[in-house]
Amino acid sequence: MLTEPIKQKIEELFQSTPNYVGVGWGHKFNKEELTNEHSILFNVPKKLPLSEIPEEEHLPSTVDIDGVTYKTDVIEVGDVVPLSCPQTTLNTCYTWTWFSYQLTAGGPMYPAGNIPPGNRGVIRPMQGGISITSANNLGKIGTLGFLAVDNAKNALVGVTNNHVAVGTAFYTNYRSVTNSNEYQDQYYQPGEGGFQGNPNYVVGEVVRYVPIVPQPLLNQVDGALVTIDPSKITNATSYKLFGTSITTPMPFATTAEINNLNIDTTLLVSSGRSSGVKSPTSCGIRLKSISTSIPLSTFIDPNTGQLAGGYNLNGTPTGASFTNVIQFMRTDLELNGDPSCPFPIYGGDSGSALAAQINGTWKIIGLVFAGSPYWGFANRIDEVATQLNISAWDGTTKNYFNTGSRQYITTIGGSTDKTLTCSNNIYWQVGTTSLTNPCP
Repeated sequence: MLTEPIKQKIEELFQSTPNYVGVGWGHKFNKEELTNEHSILFNVPKKLPLSEIPEEEHLPSTVDIDGVTYKTDVIEVGDVVPLSCPQTTLNTCYTWTWFSYQLTAGGPMYPAGNIPPGNRGVIRPMQGGISITSANNLGKIGTLGFLAVDNAKNALVGVTNNHVAVGTAFYTNYRSVTNSNEYQDQYYQPGEGGFQGNPNYVVGEVVRYVPIVPQPLLNQVDGALVTIDPSKITNATSYKLFGTSITTPMPFATTAEINNLNIDTTLLVSSGRSSGVKSPTSCGIRLKSISTSIPLSTFIDPNTGQLAGGYNLNGTPTGASFTNVIQFMRTDLELNGDPSCPFPIYGGDSGSALAAQINGTWKIIGLVFAGSPYWGFANRIDEVATQLNISAWDGTTKNYFNTGSRQYITTIGGSTDKTLTCSNNIYWQVGTTSLTNPCP
């Protein structure tokens, strides 16, 4: 069970170790096989011999927490990046091309071919797990993860990542003073190149988002809400995740339920724009950690020689760190997983829901936002629900946003306030503007 002292120790270690190291709590690997031994996990871009690591960057072999000694495990994760897809054509970001492959003699053959998942198509009625982009983020494709209820309005909304729906993810206090905001920012489904900017495929507007802060400060959520066009959904099916076998509305897992997830046996389901459906029977994924602190740092792309990674801030890739997130992987890491889907998650899957079966009921446990070659990371749904003020949708009729009634106020200069209260109304930060409309 994940306890508060363990969570606190993870953040303490994250702040005290080198800035390229992530820290989590999960099960230890032994020669690439997952054991049931609880361990403090150190995620590094690349594992190096101890002789090549400066002494001041050496990591401890054990960690004591409340009188219990845990061994540590160093895991190579590569460069962890936000997972919006920077391409605009149907077969990029994840080509789904592979060679014919047979795991065992006499076993099934995995066919060669190029079969993009159906998540990239025009999906009506809309569901979770489908391709989207926004007008302020054209060229970056992500996933509409699932539908939820905005608690303030009892209105139905779509949930995705900040960096999928929003042009600049950071609080305005960190931005240059330019006119850049999400007011009346439309989004499209699908988000593929041929549909971007086409008014026939506008399905709503960005409602609000959780702004983020740059390193070394910590974030918990990369999340955003979008309105839902009532003509494009149905109570009968829109609560589903596209392509999965889950047939009932999914509650949000509670904090206690996530903290008590069995890392050994919990299999996961997700559905995203690029890698399609991942389930216990196809492209399996499983938990690695239920509380990880991880840096999404910048790095030099060896293919281009340019600075890459992180989040866009004033046109420059900028690092951002997240804490208390879920880490997951392919079911069978040492065999490279199902050869027809070698990655647990991929660019364009940002915003996907992560679900687990808890006491016989499928529940949403996370919102996928980042990954590396063989690892995925998701904001915990308890954090997402709190910071976006949403609850799970049970498939019943709810209100819908009247975007024509939207109001805004302005303040002078940038701000690190997510919300402001004016005349008993709560306003969410949505960017910068040259207009002036102060609170009366």
